[in-house]
Amino acid sequence: MVDIVGTESILKVENLYKNYGSFTALKDVNLDFKSNVITGLLGPNGAGKTTLVKSILRLVNFQKGRITINGKDSLDPLSRSDLAYFPEKFFFFPFYKVEDYIKMMANFYGVNKENLKEGLEIVLEKFRLTEIRDKKLSKISKGQMQRAGLASIYISDKSLLIFDEPFSGLDPLGIRELKDLIKELKSAGKTIIICSHILAEVEKICDHIVIIDRAEIKFQGALSEIGSDLEQFFLNNTTGGNG
Repeated sequence: MVDIVGTESILKVENLYKNYGSFTALKDVNLDFKSNVITGLLGPNGAGKTTLVKSILRLVNFQKGRITINGKDSLDPLSRSDLAYFPEKFFFFPFYKVEDYIKMMANFYGVNKENLKEGLEIVLEKFRLTEIRDKKLSKISKGQMQRAGLASIYISDKSLLIFDEPFSGLDPLGIRELKDLIKELKSAGKTIIICSHILAEVEKICDHIVIIDRAEIKFQGALSEIGSDLEQFFLNNTTGGNG
C-alpha cells in the first residue's frame, strides 16, 4: 500500500472488492487518506469512483476488504460520526425554507443548539443566503441551492469531508468561492476528498491525486509527482470507464 503522506490516518481502504453480479466495480483497492490533505479522486465514468464513495458511506455492501474511519470499522455507524458528504445531486425537500433546511441538516450532523444558534447567522452571511433565508428551496436557483448545501457542510464542522462533483454547474465566481472555501477548510485542519471530472480545478487545489480506472487504482500520490500536465497524465493512466 502506498500511503498518502500527511500526519495521521483518517480513512483507510484495504483490499476492497465490490461486484455487481458478474461485473467487478472495485478490485483490490487500497488507499490511506491522511489528515489535513486535499485529495482529488479521479477516473472516467464507470471507473469505480461512485462505488468507492458509496462503500465508504456504507450505502452499498462490498464482498471483501475493510474500510476504517478514524480507527473504527465502517460496519460501526459511529465511524461516520465525523464525516460530512456533499452529493453531486441534492434531494432537497422543496417545501423547506433555506434557513430551515440548514437547521435540519445541522441537527442531522449533531450540531448542538448553542453552536447552531451562533453558527446559523455566520453561514447565512458567509454563503450569501441571508436575503433568501425565508425562501423555499423550490424557488431558488441551482447556484443558491448549492450554497445552501455547502452552508450545511460548513456548519457541521466535521473533520472528514467528501465532495462529489462540487464544481458541476457553477459559474466562474461560484467555482472561485468554492475553491476558497475548500482552502479555508483545509486551513482549519479538515481532510477533504474531491471527486471531480474538472481536472483544471482539481489541479489548482488538490495536494494529492488518486486515479481509478476499470475498478483498480492506477495512481496515488502527490500532485507534485505528476508534473505540469494533469490532463495528459490522466489520459496516459486511463482507458475509459467500463460501466
